[in-house]
Amino acid sequence: MRGRDIGSFVAEARERVAVELDLPPGYQLVWGGQFELQQEANARFAIVLRAVHKWFAPRPADETRSHPDSNLSPHLQPNPDRVP
Repeated sequence: MRGRDIGSFVAEARERVAVELDLPPGYQLVWGGQFELQQEANARFAIVLRAVHKWFAPRPADETRSHPDSNLSPHLQPNPDRVP
């Protein structure tokens, strides 16, 4: 496994096991350990990314958001009171 990521290693191992191992009826092979933890973390991270993307995704401008004095504007605007 040296020099390989765990995902590609497990994918290859699953493929080889599926071809070479004939499990008796009622038995199953479960992949766990670090790989399982990585898959769970990836799933949680994907949820967070979707939420962040949805939060920061461009929205159609309406009167409230497009008004220059509105604090609800989704666009960053320079602060005229700030001296560079």
